[in-house]
Amino acid sequence: MTRVTQTIEPANEQLLTWIHGWADLARDIGDALGIPLPGPVVEVDSLARLWDSWLTRGLEGVDPNGVINAVGYAFGSYLVQRVGMSWALVTDEYGTEVAVHGSPGDLLIFPANFVAKRYETRERLPLHEAADRAAELLRQAREGTGPWPGGATE
Repeated sequence: MTRVTQTIEPANEQLLTWIHGWADLARDIGDALGIPLPGPVVEVDSLARLWDSWLTRGLEGVDPNGVINAVGYAFGSYLVQRVGMSWALVTDEYGTEVAVHGSPGDLLIFPANFVAKRYETRERLPLHEAADRAAELLRQAREGTGPWPGGATE
């Protein structure tokens, strides 16, 4: 088995501005659907309601990829603000992706991909479950109690 080499770099200011623009779009989409996303950090319950409403009703003229990115990066912002992860650029032999990174353990979540996979099958977004699992894995990694050698790898 070949091991993929990965580099994880902290997000720069330009990337953070781009990410925040997507999160702002999530607020605009929420307003258009009658689901306000108040507060400095969008809570996962509100994001899940936005997602469910959009899958059911849609929005005329709105590109699905825009909604996927907006919801994904708003969820990533939640993980950064509430779970203590950080934005990163992850590069491997297949390309470069935006992720949230938890340390120790190099826990990576690719929020736009997380949402996109559920769009294909029109699934609900398990945002609470994912955030809780990330927080638990990071806690275990910090305490050295996880079931993996050397850190979290989910």
